[in-house]
Amino acid sequence: MTSVKALFFDLDGTLVHTLPDIARAVNLLRREHGCRPLSLAQVQSLIGDGARKLVQRVIGREEESSFQRFLELYEQHLLDESAVYEGMEEVLDRYEDKLLVCITNKPRSLAEQVLDGLQIRERFQLLIGPEDVPRKKPDPAGIVQALDHFSLDSGQVVMIGDHHTDVRAALAAGVMSCFCDYGYGHIDGLAADVSVDRPLEIVSHFS
Repeated sequence: MTSVKALFFDLDGTLVHTLPDIARAVNLLRREHGCRPLSLAQVQSLIGDGARKLVQRVIGREEESSFQRFLELYEQHLLDESAVYEGMEEVLDRYEDKLLVCITNKPRSLAEQVLDGLQIRERFQLLIGPEDVPRKKPDPAGIVQALDHFSLDSGQVVMIGDHHTDVRAALAAGVMSCFCDYGYGHIDGLAADVSVDRPLEIVSHFS
């Protein structure tokens, strides 16, 4: 077991199961563009690189008006079905004496609403969204910002996420990585320090 001072978490697919609500907004947007709906599995394969990239993928082009419309539709259904993953609140309880940070590619205002609505916002001492950094994950800027904010050494931290972007950001920042295989993404052939199949496994690796 590795001792850490801080745990940095991704949001979607790591802390919270948000896929059904994201897919609903995606398909509402596609319907407005005259496109057929996508399955949950299809939407899952497209997420992980931020909302703007998701919209570009689901309508086939980059369009600011469509991006803004997606945000409107998603906000209307933000918490219809989204829920904290089973066991994750116990994980957060276990580390209540540590520094907890959420680093997400989700637009910050939406991330705040999800965390607040599911009553876990107060668990985190810092939330970093894509608007807070020059480049989102897989760039390490968010991790570096959090390290600087708390004056942490890279060896004192683990980045926990379900996507190769989280692992790539961790590698670039020189922090440990924990890949959540229960989430939405894939590891893209990278080697994480730890891999878990369910949230509660995290507590068996870090103290």
